[in-house]
Amino acid sequence: MCARQAGVVTSAAAFRNLGEPAVRWRLSSGRWRRVCYGVIVTQSGPLTEEQRLWVALLAAGDGAALAGLTAARLDGLTGFDDRRVHLLIPVSRKLRKPLRDVVVHRCARLGPADVHPARQPPRTRLARSLVDGATWVTPDRLARAILAAGVQQRLVRATDLGQALAYCPHGPRRRLLRATLGDVSDGAEALSELDFSDLVGRYGLPEPDRQARRVDAQGNRWLDAVWEWARLVAEIDGRWHGCRGLVGGPAARQRADPRRVPGTTFSCVRGAGQPGSRGPATGRGAAPGGLGRAGPGIGWRPAGSSGALNPARQRSGVRNGKSLSYRN
Repeated sequence: MCARQAGVVTSAAAFRNLGEPAVRWRLSSGRWRRVCYGVIVTQSGPLTEEQRLWVALLAAGDGAALAGLTAARLDGLTGFDDRRVHLLIPVSRKLRKPLRDVVVHRCARLGPADVHPARQPPRTRLARSLVDGATWVTPDRLARAILAAGVQQRLVRATDLGQALAYCPHGPRRRLLRATLGDVSDGAEALSELDFSDLVGRYGLPEPDRQARRVDAQGNRWLDAVWEWARLVAEIDGRWHGCRGLVGGPAARQRADPRRVPGTTFSCVRGAGQPGSRGPATGRGAAPGGLGRAGPGIGWRPAGSSGALNPARQRSGVRNGKSLSYRN
């Protein structure tokens, strides 16, 4: 038991296995020490990170599990530095004063299906951990980043997150989390791409194709957002991944013009020969207005406004009676 729990045991377990006199002698001699009520560490030195987790779990009693960002970090999530220990306990559990740097959350739905059956220390399954972590953090942007990071780092699928979210449908910020998972399912895998989705909706632009695959002489390339019918590409964070040859001719060598938007940098490039442009064109104007002016520049108007393109023509890649081919 000591080896499995990193040298951390409950007083009751130690008394049961070694006898109370032997345990009290080790405590009085300084070989072992009591770190909190009912929990003993079988050493005298400082606690390791793993021992901190076990102390928090054993102090919380049976049925407690590591959760949120604490559990997600153990399962491989990186990029989120929260040194507090997040615990999930049944709603009926009564605790003494919580330990320092330990955050206790109560939940009516905490059973064997929520806790991983094999991993130690005991913790919630990864999808549940990410959803809980996104629920408990304060900024909305950080909540969205947690969900996106789980998918981007190839730790979990968006469908798994959706099932975990549906399991606890009445928690805070559920509408935001559902919208975020919708964007992630459509291909947005980073917070910057989620910001870009917000801008697309704000300016009434049609939804682009996400992570579009393109093959050229240099191999496979993945473009963040593509409106094929308009020959318009938006690259998030201003990285073009070698977009030379995007539309051919002199326009292919047009340099990207990064524009700063809240939390995101993006670049838009459109091919030459489009109505309303003189040769190759890039996104213009102060951001975020630059993206808002990209729609009128390609002939798009939000639904209900005059001059809107026919949706059927958009999907077929036909504009002004001419086919706008795009080679993938």
